[in-house]
This record gives sequence, C-alpha cells and structure tokens, in this order.
Amino acid sequence: MTTRSVKRLATFAKLSTLCFAGFLTLAPASAEQIGTASTVRNSVTGTVAGTLRPGMGVHHREVISSEVGAEAQLIFRDETVFNVGSGASVMLDEFIYDPNRKTGTIVLDVTKGAFRFISGSAKSESYTIKTPVATIGVRGTIFTANILSDLFMTLNLLQGKLFICLKPGATMEGSGIDTSQPPVRKNGEDCYLVDPGLFSIGFGPLDDWQNPDGDTSDPNDGADDPVEDDPGYPYSPIIECSECFVDSVRN
Repeated sequence: MTTRSVKRLATFAKLSTLCFAGFLTLAPASAEQIGTASTVRNSVTGTVAGTLRPGMGVHHREVISSEVGAEAQLIFRDETVFNVGSGASVMLDEFIYDPNRKTGTIVLDVTKGAFRFISGSAKSESYTIKTPVATIGVRGTIFTANILSDLFMTLNLLQGKLFICLKPGATMEGSGIDTSQPPVRKNGEDCYLVDPGLFSIGFGPLDDWQNPDGDTSDPNDGADDPVEDDPGYPYSPIIECSECFVDSVRN
C-alpha cells in the first residue's frame, strides 16, 4: 500500500470517528421536549438536559434524578404537574398527547425517592405511574408517594381515585381500600380502585418496613402530624414528604 493510500485511509478513519461522535452528541438533543422544569432546588439532573435549571425543557425517555435534599417541579405539555422529590429517579417513559381530544398515553417510571403527582388536562385513563411494587393508574388525582426501596413504598392519596395494580407477591394496607370489593385481575396482577387515604405497599410483612427497628414513635417527636390522629396507623415518612414539596401551580 502506498504512502498516499495510507494517508487517505487515516483521514477517512478520522472523519468517520468525528461524524460518529457528533451523532452521539446530537442524538439526545433531538429528543422530543415534553415539558419544562418550572422550579428547581439544589442538584437535579437529566440525562438529556444535564443540570436542570428553571425554564429548561425535559424530554421523552429522559431520566430525571435528584440528590437527597433536592427537588424539581416539572410541568408537562398537558399541564400535569410532577414534583421530583428528594433522592428520586424517574424516567419520562412515554408521552403521547392530543391537545384537541385531550387523549394520549403518559407513562412515568419511578424507581426510587419521593414524588408528587397532579393530573393535567388529559383524560384520566391516559396516565400510568410504574413503581417497583405497583403500577398506578390515575383517575383525576393528586397524590404523593415515597419509594423507600425496591420492596416498599408509602402513598398518600389526597384527591380523586387511584387504580393500583400490585406486583405479584406484593400486598397493600390503607385507609382508602374498599374491603367489601374483591380485587380486579389484570395482566396477572390484583388491582384495586382506592379512595383518598394513606397506603403502604410492599413485599413481606408491611409492619417490618414501616417500623424497621421496632420503634413505633413518631420521628417528629411530638410535632403536629396528621398520622398522630390515627394511632392504629403506623408513622409513614410520606407525611413529611407531602409537606416539603415546592409550591405547586395547582395548589
């Protein structure tokens, strides 16, 4: 092979590398923007946007993560408000929305941490929130939740209804369950339509998760706490989380 041929091959290889690197750099930026970060406190990052700041867009299939003590309020195109709480990770899995018909498919996959959800203008059946222990369908709803591990979460339904489908082997306790009605079987899972109340969902004995050290005292140490009015319901960290989110435009 001549010296000229070697140089041509080297040049071609360099250009190919640069083009491929450019493609990798530009590909995430071409993701569809589905909403905006309206408020950000402390360190919250996205796999497309990088470090989030107020006014920045969030995108389809983007993973949003917050450090402990950080949070962000996201407003999607259908006016859904989603607060990413402390130590959370959520994938904006699917977002299809027709503003004229107010229909679509909106799927969020939350793997850990606290979050708050306020449904927007899309029809209720458009929303699905996936978690490690249950899949949550929305029925015109405001709720907060805290995923403490892959095995346990707490949930506080403030308004509307939820259609909660438990992962096989998971159980649920809560004040909003109609025990007179049997669960609905859907895709091999037991599903319940629940009213406002406090819920614990997880695998294994739920009391072990709610009181891992056998301590039934309230960590607020006598502070005013909604759970205190119900001695029969164990203290749940979601009560603290529901009070600490940034102000919502739909409050």
